[in-house]
Amino acid sequence: MEAETDETKNSDIKELLSRIERLERQNGSSWWAGTGRRNVKCFRCHKQGHYATEC
Repeated sequence: MEAETDETKNSDIKELLSRIERLERQNGSSWWAGTGRRNVKCFRCHKQGHYATEC
């Protein structure tokens, strides 16, 4: 089994996000609507107010 590269993983994530955005446009809603940044918790450092990509 071949190990996935970061590039492959990033590509998979971008494809998934694209699908989610397309479904949101079709449904006219957003699953995170109403969620403020102060309510989010970083998956990496576990502090509130930012995402892991910004850590």
